[in-house]
Parts: sequence; structure tokens; C-alpha cells
Amino acid sequence: MDGESIHPRDDEVDIRLPDDPRVPRPEDADPTKSKELGGAAPAVGPGPSSSTDPPAAHDEG
Repeated sequence: MDGESIHPRDDEVDIRLPDDPRVPRPEDADPTKSKELGGAAPAVGPGPSSSTDPPAAHDEG
């Protein structure tokens, strides 16, 4: 008896997992209201510099 043989179709089992309601899907997104699937978050930090001068030299003395 050959215990090493595996039928090819034994490896081709289609396991379908149930949909997880916690996972956002692109087809559910409303681009005008979606916060999860929308673009990047707004930047946080100091505003843009209105000066075009280079930064002052740092004196290490």
C-alpha cells in the first residue's frame, strides 16, 4: 500500500472565510464621506514658513 500518494484535488480545497464587517471594502466607501478609505490625513505641525531666507547659521562657539 502506498501511503505517500496524495491526490492533486485534495490540495485544491476552496475555503471561503465569512466577510468580516470590521474590514473596510472599497465598494462600500463613499469618497465624499469616507474617513477610513480616503486620502492622507492632514499634516500636523508648524505651518509653512512665509520667509524665503535660508535659516540662520548656527554658532557652535
